[in-house]
Amino acid sequence: GEDAVTIWFEVPGASSKTVDVEVRNRILSVSAESALRRGGRPVRYQREFQLSDVIDVEKITAETKDGVLTLTLPKSEQAKVHKIKVS
Repeated sequence: GEDAVTIWFEVPGASSKTVDVEVRNRILSVSAESALRRGGRPVRYQREFQLSDVIDVEKITAETKDGVLTLTLPKSEQAKVHKIKVS
């Protein structure tokens, strides 16, 4: 079984300093400002995800590399399946 959910989010021109990720009331918000400009203004990215109860929000990690933000959303211990041996 999968222990985590991974989300890839394209943020060309953004860096770890200009990406903001937060969780409030099980809504994961991603916002980023890019070094790229459109019409003289910085390009902005905004995305929101509704998190299910199985995600452990304390352990979410985020990493930017080559214009892609990778979010790793680990499932909580309670969400993992425990097989019970039947005797």
